[in-house]
Amino acid sequence: MHHRISCPRCGSEKAMSPNSSCEWDEIHCSDCGEFLETRQAFDERHTHSFLIETCLKSRAMAREMGIRA
Repeated sequence: MHHRISCPRCGSEKAMSPNSSCEWDEIHCSDCGEFLETRQAFDERHTHSFLIETCLKSRAMAREMGIRA
C-alpha cells in the first residue's frame, strides 16, 4: 500500500507498507528504507477528531450566548 508521508532522512514522499490490514504494519520510505510509523499511528493522525469538533462547537455556542470562553 502506498502512503504520502515525508521522509525525514531523504525527503522523499513515497512510502510503502504491506497490503495486509494489520495495525502494527510498519510504513517505510520506498527510497531509503527508513521506518516512518505504523499504520495505526498514520490512521489516527488522519482521522476526524470528534473531541476537537465538540470543543470548537461548544466554544462557538458560548460566544453566541455571550459567555466568555
